[in-house]
Amino acid sequence: MRLERRGRHDREVIERVIELFLAQGLLNDAQFARVVANNLQSRAYGRRRAELELRKKGLKGQEVAEALEVFDPESQALAARDLAAGRLERMKGLGLEQKKRRLFGFLRRRGFEPAAIFAVFTDLFKENEGLE
Repeated sequence: MRLERRGRHDREVIERVIELFLAQGLLNDAQFARVVANNLQSRAYGRRRAELELRKKGLKGQEVAEALEVFDPESQALAARDLAAGRLERMKGLGLEQKKRRLFGFLRRRGFEPAAIFAVFTDLFKENEGLE
């Protein structure tokens, strides 16, 4: 254990504190994963970005998979479309290809899958054909 390696605490004390936290429900990886995933979804991040963030926090396997269930395709498509529409408003004066490149990169960094991004582009650029 990291605390034990630092030499600041006895192994017995560490184990007692961990047992106490577990008994009180304070060390629950599945619950922590759900909270993080819900937070990222509410801030309009994509599923892939949420998965990376959860793994960075040391979560694995089933906990990550269950937490990512909040990212359904419909809500992801809506979030990506809203983000892209907002960003597109600030791109007046740019050419169509430059807008698409920038939007694609932006949405990928937010964690959206390419298929979802292209679906957004189909709708958004059909709607805004004269926005160059």
